[in-house]
Amino acid sequence: MPYLMSPKRRNAVSAPLLMTRDIDIAVPTNLPTGGDTMDRLLREAGLRHGYRSAYDPPVVSFVGRLTGCEVEFEFLTDEPGGPERVFDVGGGLRVQSLHYTNVLLENTVVIPVDTPAGRLLPVRVPIPAAFVFNKGLTFVQRKTYLKKAKDLH
Repeated sequence: MPYLMSPKRRNAVSAPLLMTRDIDIAVPTNLPTGGDTMDRLLREAGLRHGYRSAYDPPVVSFVGRLTGCEVEFEFLTDEPGGPERVFDVGGGLRVQSLHYTNVLLENTVVIPVDTPAGRLLPVRVPIPAAFVFNKGLTFVQRKTYLKKAKDLH
């Protein structure tokens, strides 16, 4: 298991590095059509399209290697009330709906990201405070202790 240690403090106490290799992408319940599609951009990056989950229909995911690491992109959208479910947000993209995802979608900043094709793509990401607030609201719903601990960390 990898450990975090400050390079400046050789005698520092190390702690286990809590991480996953999945990347969650929050999307609105109705994706705009036209232009670059998530499917095309992720396939252009060399990722494989797949299905994941015990849901029927299953959630769409993209898996592959980026910068030497195996990653999996999964998609989430907001479910303001009622049970969480899977549904199509447009273009055949089936996503899992979760409570409080609106916090991530409504509090964002746009950053430029280099694509494998060598162009800059504007990507909207949650501001850090929204991410922390979302984790505070949702970690109690996690089913395993390790996932709860990772969220709190």
